[in-house]
Amino acid sequence: MVDSQTSEISPGSSHNVLEPDSDAKTDEQTASKSGEVPVYMISTDLETTGLTSQDAICQIAFYVERAFVRADHQSERDSSEPCLPLQSPDLHWDTVLEFEELVDPKTPMSKGAAEVTGITDDQLVGKRSLPAVMEDVVARLNSTCSGGVRILTAYNGMRFDFKMLFNDLAKKLNGTSQPDPMSFIQRLRIDWLCDPFILAKRALDQKNLIHNDSGRCSFRLGDVYLSMFKEKLPGWHGALPDSRATLRVLKHTYFGNHFTSLLSGVVTPGFQVGERADFLKPPGQYFAAFAKGSQQSVRPPSILQRLSKKLEKARSQKRKAPEESKADEPGAKLLRVLSGFHQKENSNDSPEAKALVDDSKGLVN
Repeated sequence: MVDSQTSEISPGSSHNVLEPDSDAKTDEQTASKSGEVPVYMISTDLETTGLTSQDAICQIAFYVERAFVRADHQSERDSSEPCLPLQSPDLHWDTVLEFEELVDPKTPMSKGAAEVTGITDDQLVGKRSLPAVMEDVVARLNSTCSGGVRILTAYNGMRFDFKMLFNDLAKKLNGTSQPDPMSFIQRLRIDWLCDPFILAKRALDQKNLIHNDSGRCSFRLGDVYLSMFKEKLPGWHGALPDSRATLRVLKHTYFGNHFTSLLSGVVTPGFQVGERADFLKPPGQYFAAFAKGSQQSVRPPSILQRLSKKLEKARSQKRKAPEESKADEPGAKLLRVLSGFHQKENSNDSPEAKALVDDSKGLVN
C-alpha cells in the first residue's frame, strides 16, 4: 500500500490520496461557490502479454489528478492549436487516486513482453480477472471523482490502450452474464478521451528529441520524458509510473494558459474541439465502432516498424541509382508487401500502413 509520507504505491494496490468524504468534498464545495468546476485527469496505462490482437492485459493502472477550472462561456480561442513553448501549468493539481494491479491475462507472457515489463507468468497466477478489476476501478473512480469533467488519457491510447481495454474486456466477458464492455465504459462516466502521443508528435520541437538508429525522432514515452525533463522515467514500462509520466508529459506539451484555456472549454456546455485537436475525442464517437460489435485488432507496431525500415532502405537505394530500372525493384516489392498488409489489417483502422503504402507509391512512380 501507499506510504503516506512518500506517496509510493506497491503493485496490486490502490490509494485514495485525498479521501472523497473529507478534503475532496470540502474543496469541491468551495469551488462550487466560486463558479469553478473540478476537472479530473484520469491517466491510465496497460501492460500486456504482447502486441497482437490475441494478447491480453496483465497489468493496469489509473492515476488521477484534479484541478478546479472556471467555465469559459465567452472564449473565442482555437482549441485546435497546441501551445509550443514549454511552460509550467498555472493550475493547481492534486493527486486524488493511484491504482495499480496485476491481472490474470489467461494467456502466457510473450518473451519480449516479459523482458520489457519484468512481469512473469508466475506473478500472474491467482490474480483477479480484468472484469473484476474494472468493477473495482469503476467503484473507486465514481467514489473519488465527484461531479465535474473526466478526461481519460493514455499515451498512444487512441491506437492501442483504449482499443486493447475494450477488446480484452469483450473477450473476457464473452459467454458470461456480466455487463458488456460498453457498460464499463459508460459507468466510468468519461467525458473526453485524450492522447498525449498525438499531441507530442505535432507540438514538440523534434530537434530536442532523442533520435533512433535510423535517424528518426523517438516518440516512445520514456524517450520523450527524457528529452523533456532531462531525467530517465523511473519505472518505465510499469503501469503506474507510465500513467504518472503520461500526465506530466501532457501538461508540459499543451501548457500554461493555453492548457487552462482548453480545460475552460471542456467544462463549458456545448464545447467543440477544433479539427486539428485529434488528440481529444468524445468517448461515444470513439467507441461507436466497438459498440456495433466490430472488434478491430490492436496494431502490432513491430511489423510496421520493420516495414518502415525496409522502405527507408529502398528509398536510399533509389537515391543512389535514380536512373537504373533495378532501383525500382525494392520499392515495387515493398509496395506489394505493404498493400497486402494494409488490405488484410483493415484500411479503416491502419493509418500507419496506409501512410507507408503512399510512401511506397511515391518511391516507384
